[in-house]
Amino acid sequence: MTCARLIRSPSDAVAILLLTLLLGLPWLDAVLNLLPDPFDISFETFEGPSVSHPLGTSDGGTDILSELSAGLRRSCAFGLLTAASGTALAFFAGLLGAALPRCPRRLVERTADVILAVPPVLPLIALSAAAMPPAWINALILAALLWAPPSKFILTAALTEADSGWVAASRRFGAGPLLVMRRHLLPAVAPLVPVVALSIFRRAVFTEAALGFLGLSDPAVRTLGGMIAKALQFYYLPDVWLRWLLPPVLCLSALMFCAMTLAARTGAGPLEGERP
Repeated sequence: MTCARLIRSPSDAVAILLLTLLLGLPWLDAVLNLLPDPFDISFETFEGPSVSHPLGTSDGGTDILSELSAGLRRSCAFGLLTAASGTALAFFAGLLGAALPRCPRRLVERTADVILAVPPVLPLIALSAAAMPPAWINALILAALLWAPPSKFILTAALTEADSGWVAASRRFGAGPLLVMRRHLLPAVAPLVPVVALSIFRRAVFTEAALGFLGLSDPAVRTLGGMIAKALQFYYLPDVWLRWLLPPVLCLSALMFCAMTLAARTGAGPLEGERP
């Protein structure tokens, strides 16, 4: 996919620039140690913005900008892992359903229907409340719950390709399901990869922030949702409340804007069958 296809309006350019900054700057900070440790409590509490602390410090004496960088890094990593896993599962299920005969295809479709009936957030809330697993396990579980809606979309597109004459000819010459998937169906539905990945990424980032806001993420890490929940405890301090709450809210809003704008530009918006 070329940049010319992505950048068709000013909003596209803004979305690409924002996404690059939101994904790149936190990791640049992690590599170069540009900001203090987000767990360093040696600073004064509720210190105002300054050159050394652009957003000031928190009630525990930590640098708010460092917490924001760490939380954004965690959210992006969580979203990327979930998007990669969920996209792979969605394409495998959709292509497999199109390559198989009718009866096995029904099994794939019914499995997707069962997963569609499960709200993805509820199992994560229950599991996090009971065991609080590592973030990568939550990401894989969420991916296993988010592949079903896009798999329906992919299956429909793959079935259109499967009805073509050259696929039928390949099958008559002995091509199996895996060969049909690799040689014919995958190239036909490959343009949907950005749409599916961005859609899953958007939902994963929002879910990770929700878990942090509810206090169901690892307390030893910084999350954007946790920052929002903590900032709301100091609503009676307007200056602290604003510089502590607004940055994570704006970062989450920017990530949502980028994902939705680029998904719409690459072919579709939110996939049919998704829960809001």
